[in-house]
Amino acid sequence: MIKGATAIIALGLQLQGGAPLSVRAQDQFSDPSAVMKNDTMSFTTAPGWNLLSMPLEQTVMTPEGVFGDDFGEDFYSVYEYGGVLSGYVPADSLELGRGFWLNSVDSRLVTAMGSPEKTTILPLWIDWNIIGNPFKVQFEVCNLRFSDGIETKSIIDAALAGWLVNAVYGYSDGGYFIEESALDIWIGYWISLLQPNISVHYVWRDSSSFSHATEDGQMGSCARTRITASMESDDRIVRTNSIEFGTDMNATAGFDPAFDAPMPPASGILHPLLIGFEGPSEDRSLLLRDVRNRNAERWTLVVASTDTGNVLVSWSSIEMSEPFEFLVRNSASGVVVAESWEGRFEFTHHGASERFFIEKKPPLQEPPILPGGMRSGR
Repeated sequence: MIKGATAIIALGLQLQGGAPLSVRAQDQFSDPSAVMKNDTMSFTTAPGWNLLSMPLEQTVMTPEGVFGDDFGEDFYSVYEYGGVLSGYVPADSLELGRGFWLNSVDSRLVTAMGSPEKTTILPLWIDWNIIGNPFKVQFEVCNLRFSDGIETKSIIDAALAGWLVNAVYGYSDGGYFIEESALDIWIGYWISLLQPNISVHYVWRDSSSFSHATEDGQMGSCARTRITASMESDDRIVRTNSIEFGTDMNATAGFDPAFDAPMPPASGILHPLLIGFEGPSEDRSLLLRDVRNRNAERWTLVVASTDTGNVLVSWSSIEMSEPFEFLVRNSASGVVVAESWEGRFEFTHHGASERFFIEKKPPLQEPPILPGGMRSGR
């Protein structure tokens, strides 16, 4: 990691049920020679919106050429994100390395037939981009490279240079999460660019040269606490995105591209529940990850929903490099609703935004040492 220990706490919302995503692939890191061979790759979609990317270069890279035979007369649609000015637009063609949204009528087996490329270079625009793994095996986040045409940097070095945000976002069951290990096969991921004229470089390395170690500055090298939450409404349980907060000696009170992570654009699903941390900007946009310096004392957790119901927030396995105790306070009433050792709290949500302060507790002070020669007791 960046010099100095980082403490991270992760929060999320759980959903019971939901169709699983599955990938079928035979290639492994143990057989790098097979990675560049022509192949057939299959994937089972979830009903509704799926954030995907192509693992192979087909002869025809249009949505119809890729998915037409899988869906036949059944409904499906493919959308790409064209930046803040264009938003979501129907995709005319699909590119290796660039992700897209597939709206599937049901759980459907889709198949791509073609060949991978050893190197894929994809130009990115300032604002949000959907990227994806162009290979037949997982591709580690720390092996992504970004270039301005002069210099080539890892994701953490690109974030320190102010090119982008040090976060790659996956999507599952209607909510976003920060992917910190590897880009999976067939899956698309959001990334936020802060500077124009940057490209992402995917370069295949065989297993002997692949870097499996987490780079300095990768947030994934931090121990973390997983916090889950759920809302029960109308006899159903829903979940939403996961979020993180923590401290690092190199972070500031403002927005740090190397540490903090904004909320990606909304998916095609109108989700009834959303959580995030109130950011430092004037528009109070929500953050999925909010890391402050060690002097930070409070974070503002926002829970927003269009529904009413009982919300449960829980956390466990506090294993941070520099752990700290905290309490959770209702921002409106000032009432403490939980402390970190309790591991959970519940509240009734009334269909509006509610805020909670997560406040770091001061460390316990040890009593003074008795002067030499003195003994306690009688």
